[in-house]
Amino acid sequence: MNNPVSHLSTWIASLRKTPDASCVELDPDLDLVKIFECFLQSPYPVYLDNVFQGVRRRRFSYLSADPFLVLRSKGRLVELESRGIVHRLEGNPFLILQGLLQYFKAPFLSDFTGFSGGAIGYFAYEL
Repeated sequence: MNNPVSHLSTWIASLRKTPDASCVELDPDLDLVKIFECFLQSPYPVYLDNVFQGVRRRRFSYLSADPFLVLRSKGRLVELESRGIVHRLEGNPFLILQGLLQYFKAPFLSDFTGFSGGAIGYFAYEL
């Protein structure tokens, strides 16, 4: 199958030079909601909380913001945005996402048992 974003390969290759995200293990007793407030001024803040109901301690929770790449779509119109540059494409957004995930495949970290890379996003009702 042809990668639907292959014509953007030069631009995508430049995105690979983006500094890697940092991963920091926090004390599980910290108030992550209060820490997340520090992320709210950044673009696209995300807090994924993995606390079990009735259990105070978390196994894995994630705080993130300011992604290096944003994909938006409405129907077959797709926008890819990074560092203020927007590329508009027409096509199946799921195939475009699949193509991007092939370019940005994260290495497996054997000494890290949680989420070590990938994409965070959401789908709205109008699929």
